[in-house]
Amino acid sequence: MNKVLSKIKDSKAFKAVSVASVTSLVAAMAGITCFAEDPSADAAIQTALSTAFTNLQNNLLTYIGIALPSALGVVAIVFAIKFGVRFFLSLIPKR
Repeated sequence: MNKVLSKIKDSKAFKAVSVASVTSLVAAMAGITCFAEDPSADAAIQTALSTAFTNLQNNLLTYIGIALPSALGVVAIVFAIKFGVRFFLSLIPKR
């Protein structure tokens, strides 16, 4: 399991997503400090952020729900081919 996690952490896509996530979070938090002087804006900011993150969560779950059946089908086909090839190679006598 540790090998898989280390491969994921070392991948370029993981690094790109990490950088994009941290950058967007810093940008969002920098925008919040603009309203620090106005105490009445605090509740509005909390409501806006809560709504935004809830919508983001719902959208991401929707997209995952759309992509997951196709991805599972592709992964199943790849595994079936790999196991099939391995099985037929095991039937061939070694010289």
